Amino acid sequence: MTNYEMNHLLKQSEDLFHRVLATNHVTFNDDYYDDLLQEMRIAVFQWMQDYQEAASFLAAFPPGRLFTRLRWLVIDCLRKRHGQRKRNCPLTESEESFTAPLLQDPLNLIETTETWQQFWLSLKPYE
Repeated sequence: MTNYEMNHLLKQSEDLFHRVLATNHVTFNDDYYDDLLQEMRIAVFQWMQDYQEAASFLAAFPPGRLFTRLRWLVIDCLRKRHGQRKRNCPLTESEESFTAPLLQDPLNLIETTETWQQFWLSLKPYE
């Protein structure tokens, strides 16, 4: 497939990209809107590399299938982004004051572990 055909197909898919983002509730105001749009363009470009002609690519990726694959790509990117943001959030003072003594005192850790073990053993199989 020539670069001209690839560019033409990417321009034709631009409306589809925006619909995928709208379906995933990503709006123009979100700071990661352009990043996700670029991720989709790169993914489609990489998928095009495997085909010799534009017609064979369009046969392998009809609009419904392309929409579904792009939607899952965006969901995956959002999941990764959410996980990174969650890991980068520091604990608040109240969370630190609650967890710090539990982690520092080894006797408290042993008592807590034993308490949980007793609790689990006391449960019935259906619970």
